[in-house]
Amino acid sequence: MKVCQAICVKHIASRNLKNGKAVIIASDSIPLVVESEIADMLIEDPMYLNNFNQDVKLIFEQSGYFQKPEEEAKTMPIEQTTTRWNLYRKLFLFVGILSLIIIISALPFTEGIPTGNKILAQNVPFFYTLLCVLLVAVLTSLLHEYMHIFFSHSGKRLKNIIRVQFINSTATVSMSHIWVWSLFSRLIALSAGLISDLFLLAMVTITQIFISYWVLIVTSAVLWVRILWQFRFQKKCDGQLLIQTLMDNPLFGDVIELTDNPLEQRKEKNIFRILKTIGYTINALLLIFWCLPFILSMYRYLINYVSMN
Repeated sequence: MKVCQAICVKHIASRNLKNGKAVIIASDSIPLVVESEIADMLIEDPMYLNNFNQDVKLIFEQSGYFQKPEEEAKTMPIEQTTTRWNLYRKLFLFVGILSLIIIISALPFTEGIPTGNKILAQNVPFFYTLLCVLLVAVLTSLLHEYMHIFFSHSGKRLKNIIRVQFINSTATVSMSHIWVWSLFSRLIALSAGLISDLFLLAMVTITQIFISYWVLIVTSAVLWVRILWQFRFQKKCDGQLLIQTLMDNPLFGDVIELTDNPLEQRKEKNIFRILKTIGYTINALLLIFWCLPFILSMYRYLINYVSMN
């Protein structure tokens, strides 16, 4: 890739990190960590980037900081710090904590966590169960991503921020701009999808105490899988992003080191090693308790169906 001679640099925002360096971001770009002095210069005059050598320019170009001449200038969503938005965030956090308490308290009064073998209900046509699984997965996924969009103030850029990956059956929202926000706003924007999942699971779990219905079991199973899925820390999912935010390290989990301090590097590597172990354990749990039992149940169902016909 060749860097163009006439460089038009996007508007850049930055925030100082705990270690003294700074994270910078532009519209539709990848967060980069630079020295705070460089960040200040780029904030004052983005065209200062023209003074860098070709290798550095190439990094910025590949990370999305250059604007093509025909490209329309875009603005990044800014952090809303009004009393109303602070109240929204605090109420939403309260909903998440309350939902978690409800799930833990109500679960002993139900049939427990519905694993994969409980999804295919007895005396319910296989097509209905499969259709229910797909509908619940799609609808809860839409709500999950919408809450990210709402609390990251990305609604006006909806067409540009949602990436759907059909191979992985996921839909993701770009929220890189929140790296220059305050800690609490970042945490709520990142955890918004997880909180919505917890709220739905809490409602379903309470309902299961009074009503035994196969749709509730399917919904509960899908939500449990979705929630556990977010804590595969070895992947770029909500769990890893939350850890990055808590550690104030946008490069945590990447090959690139954020700090030059060997002790800090060793500490971060040890933490990431522990989190990867947790993530792989969750992968194993999902495989053992959901995927394999569901596949086995589906196989038995099809065998019985063929034998009956």
